Amino acid sequence: MEANFDKTYYRATKYCSYAERCTFDVKKKLIEWKVEDKLHKKILDRLTDEGYINNSRYISSYVSGKFANNKWGKTKIKYSLITKGFDSKTVDAELEKINEAEYNECILRLAKGKIKSVESKKLDSADVRNKTISYLLSKGFELDAIIDNIEKMF
Repeated sequence: MEANFDKTYYRATKYCSYAERCTFDVKKKLIEWKVEDKLHKKILDRLTDEGYINNSRYISSYVSGKFANNKWGKTKIKYSLITKGFDSKTVDAELEKINEAEYNECILRLAKGKIKSVESKKLDSADVRNKTISYLLSKGFELDAIIDNIEKMF
């Protein structure tokens, strides 16, 4: 039993060292590895105590990464984190840290790219506008923010 714990714990530390992980991710991985349920809490507690898992650090990293690298809006980021079991208020507090000017610039950049990609389809202005709004909604941006930023473009 102890050897199984040590082996699994070591494997979990490697998994956590590779990239920032949260409790949900590690628990999912333990299930995937078919680790006995009674070891889950013990492993998760030790990983947390030793700093391999830090959920607040994970949220911060996740928010900044998904916004900067994937160009996700606040809505998509929020619901992605909520599905991992994080509290809505905690996520909202981290989302507030996104620079509003950078957020609006991202919306404009994505909108310009989408408009350019649908221009060749010879659509009228209303269709281009609708496709652009749909695209930005699918990226997780709020409708109000989208409208405020792209209204000058149409």
